[in-house]
Amino acid sequence: MVIFKSEQELAILARKEEVRRALDQDVVMEESPVGESQSNDRVENAVRRVKGQIRTMKEALDDRYNARIPPVHPVLSWIPRQAAATLTRYSVGKDGRTPYQRWKGKKVRKEVAEFGECVWFLKPRTKGVTGMMGRCSEGIWLGVREETGEAMIGTKDGVMMARTVRR
Repeated sequence: MVIFKSEQELAILARKEEVRRALDQDVVMEESPVGESQSNDRVENAVRRVKGQIRTMKEALDDRYNARIPPVHPVLSWIPRQAAATLTRYSVGKDGRTPYQRWKGKKVRKEVAEFGECVWFLKPRTKGVTGMMGRCSEGIWLGVREETGEAMIGTKDGVMMARTVRR
């Protein structure tokens, strides 16, 4: 079952209805009372935290390269995903556990790099290729794909998935 909670704005309600019809499962539609932003407090707090993390990561990226990354640069589209993942993996709640621990039942064990950091990675399907340069390549760390645990690496040829990464 999925619960969709939103304000009562007509455009949002229409979009929720479209999504409900497209899903093949039970959907509960909830709306917050008019003028009652407190009922969405947890969601608004989460949005505020993710936005703050996005700003922090963008500033760190600018500092890393000693330049302002233009707003249209493709790497910036990866920051929101990584910002949310960072909060899920590492923000500790009142119970002393992270959202990741509550979700998966274990701590994060995968080593990660800073967003935008240059890394070396083992290219997929290169077993048997001789020489370090034939199997490894340089790229930009974009994050971890939660579904598989693979590192997402930005390269001149696009985004590659890799299991082995060196900083």
